[in-house]
Amino acid sequence: MKTAEEHYNQLAEVYDKKWKEYNNKTAEEIIKNLDLKENLKILDAGCGTGILIEKLLKLNPNVIVLGVDISKEMLIRAKQRLIGYKNVKLLKKDIENLKLREKFDLIISNSSIHYLDNLDKVIINFKSLLNENGELILVDWCMDSILFKILNFYWKLRINGFKRIYTVKQIKEILDRNGFLIKGAYTFKVGSWYLYFIKAKVIK
Repeated sequence: MKTAEEHYNQLAEVYDKKWKEYNNKTAEEIIKNLDLKENLKILDAGCGTGILIEKLLKLNPNVIVLGVDISKEMLIRAKQRLIGYKNVKLLKKDIENLKLREKFDLIISNSSIHYLDNLDKVIINFKSLLNENGELILVDWCMDSILFKILNFYWKLRINGFKRIYTVKQIKEILDRNGFLIKGAYTFKVGSWYLYFIKAKVIK
């Protein structure tokens, strides 16, 4: 099977069309839970073709966004999408081994968690990249359904780079033990996709 990087490099050309509704709806779910203050520094971890970033900058051109993604081809399309926007930078990075010098007020990860080998490691690193009182938003496929519990095993065999999905409780426990306070958690659907939305704040 291909790695996630190889998979998305191959998928990039048709990605926006194939996943249009899913990407728009998940981005809208995230945005309705945000307060986009002036000069808010945001990290989009797993930014894909830049759909969420574009929506953020349309709402407030004065936020500062760094988008990182493992796929060079996805980032090429993100760069094309974001031509003309200021306050945005894109980098090819693996969020599982993400090293950055700057810190952020908000980190968002939309539909990337299921590709990670070690979520605890990633959450600890996210915390180190957040400013005091910084916030983290996670959106991904949710195992709080019988169908998705079954699909979790199926996807390991069928989806390139797929590792696993989590229940809301499991994500909350991981965040809690790694220095985050849960501010909100719920599930929602996009078509047949069952997802969680979790917002957490850094605590000392």
